[in-house]
Amino acid sequence: MKIQLLLISLSFLAFISCKENKNPEMGGIDLESVQKKVESKSAGDNSCLLAYADDKEKLITEDEILNLSGFSKDKLKIYQGKALGNFAYEFKNGRKTKKESGIGGTLDVETLDRFSIDEIKPMTEEEFKQHYRPASDEELDYAKDAVKKEVKEESTEGLTDDMTNIMGAVAEGERRVNNMGDLAVYNIVSGELKVLTKGVMFRVSANVSGDDNVNQKYAFEMAEIILNKCK
Repeated sequence: MKIQLLLISLSFLAFISCKENKNPEMGGIDLESVQKKVESKSAGDNSCLLAYADDKEKLITEDEILNLSGFSKDKLKIYQGKALGNFAYEFKNGRKTKKESGIGGTLDVETLDRFSIDEIKPMTEEEFKQHYRPASDEELDYAKDAVKKEVKEESTEGLTDDMTNIMGAVAEGERRVNNMGDLAVYNIVSGELKVLTKGVMFRVSANVSGDDNVNQKYAFEMAEIILNKCK
């Protein structure tokens, strides 16, 4: 359930960011000024990386993931989300995680180990800095109020509280990463690593361990593979 709430919260934050793109008090993006910046800064110059947008299995190959992880090919399956362009290498390694049972306790459930490449798109430095930064208190308050307005049923009041709490943690979780691409940010809550290189942003993550440091290490190694492939 927590993973589902995290995904919902991430989606809602993105929605709020787009919805408020002309509100200067919220630190939103003025689309007209962004367009000018895109044209002047030549976002999307990294044609090498853009060529992999619909061919992510070649950006980081199966053999590279197997070598990186040390996992068995027999446990591997590939996930391809056509609607959002999500792509992942998933391994059924028998890892167990805790899940709330709904009766006040927890259950051990099997969790897939996952290496994800979720997004590749043109982006300017200005856009990157705007989108991937800790949210201000005003932005976060607005997003939380918007969630409560969207979810009105009394039966989902607890769910709304969970969503807003997770949203707050994610929004404050962005951390700048030095010496990676032109700009890079790692979110210590969602585990997502976003990297900007030559006008193109890519987003990767790893969820293979209960140790956040291990997941971060793998995400960084995935990014290095990509950066070396499209210098």
